[in-house]
Amino acid sequence: MLTWYMIIFAFVTLLGASTLYYQVFRMIQLDAACRGFKHPTFWAVFFSGGNNGGSGMLLYLLGRKKYPSVMTEEQRSIMVSRKKRAGVSLCFLAAGTIFLAVSCILNGF
Repeated sequence: MLTWYMIIFAFVTLLGASTLYYQVFRMIQLDAACRGFKHPTFWAVFFSGGNNGGSGMLLYLLGRKKYPSVMTEEQRSIMVSRKKRAGVSLCFLAAGTIFLAVSCILNGF
């Protein structure tokens, strides 16, 4: 039987995972735009959307070597803000997962 706190921990875990995905998507989109990639949204989706072992991440990281980063101060501050938000999202994801696992163990699931 699911208890109310297990539902809350599952919600916190999903919230952390979804906001982490969004922040990584937006960081890659900004990085690709600053480097002069033709379709930064495509690269952001390709980087963060794959479930085939991270080949999109590998292709993006190899491809970005050719393009130097030209970020303005405003874009740098946006990137720093997104990194902080991603860190908070990661904390929510980790805490929710840990507490959900502990509550499952204690309830005998």
